[in-house]
Amino acid sequence: MTAPTTGAFRALHTYNYRLWVGGALVSNIGAWMQRIAQDWLVLTELTHKNAAAVGVVVGLQFGPQLLLLPLTGYIHDSAWKDAATHPLKLYGLIDWPRIAVIMHQPASVKESIHSIFFACHKYLAYVLYVLFVLHVGGALKHQIFDREAELQRMIPAPRGAAKG
Repeated sequence: MTAPTTGAFRALHTYNYRLWVGGALVSNIGAWMQRIAQDWLVLTELTHKNAAAVGVVVGLQFGPQLLLLPLTGYIHDSAWKDAATHPLKLYGLIDWPRIAVIMHQPASVKESIHSIFFACHKYLAYVLYVLFVLHVGGALKHQIFDREAELQRMIPAPRGAAKG
């Protein structure tokens, strides 16, 4: 009998997990290639270097996360086992109702819904954090390395100051 494997990569000893990781890796690489190719097509072929059009395309690609993140959190919170005894407050101020259809499910169904939507909510949040860091990094790259006045364009001018 072999000793149990410990460490961060012990799950990779399972064949099905390795198969899943390989498929997820190929799928994610393909999705990123498609997004970059689509942005490049819009920038160079369809609009002849119109950055605003690329911004619209990127917004349409990543905008659904801004809608899905609150929705998955709302569903996950409605399926919480202690939801009936803890009121949900919107921004900590306004009482907000939970989803009644989920609240009246059996405990096993609620637990499944809670765990699935918690995972979705968590990973959508991670993706949003990464996108935020990349966005800030891109702005700093333009400001520092490309010597463009990127941050000056984002910061509003004081009242009464001449725009130029």
